[in-house]
Amino acid sequence: MPAKIIAIINQKGGVGKTTTSINLSCGLARKGKKVLLIDLDPQAHSTIGLAIEPESFKASLNEVLLQKKSIKEVILKTKTENLYIAPSHIRLDRAEQQLAPELFRETFLHKAIKNLDYEFIVIDCRPTLGTLTINALYACNFIIVPCEISRYALDGFNDR
Repeated sequence: MPAKIIAIINQKGGVGKTTTSINLSCGLARKGKKVLLIDLDPQAHSTIGLAIEPESFKASLNEVLLQKKSIKEVILKTKTENLYIAPSHIRLDRAEQQLAPELFRETFLHKAIKNLDYEFIVIDCRPTLGTLTINALYACNFIIVPCEISRYALDGFNDR
């Protein structure tokens, strides 16, 4: 059975995307589900939030998207049983510009994860609607949009 792929997306920062991503992933893992958390934000807060320092690994999603490295080579086991992470690094910030001239650039993440053996894949997105977020949208089956309940946040949520 293919994985349920959930993208946590909002163009606004500070609304709880990373908190939602980490807690949803950990909750599913604690229920015995095999979960991959993909940290698609160059700030790497999901990676750091799971106690993995960006200097402690050699390859990240940057190498998967730009150098076509297998995502299996970058996935790390976390301290939570059944929970794995594809870590991010600040280097991923340059990916937006470097992917711009590539054909079908919105499919790169989908291609990287399509044959993985996880029950759930949760994607923590950056607070923009750039190439990385478009990759998450293309790859996912479900979207969660964390949102503050305030006048201006709801106005921004309604923007088309």
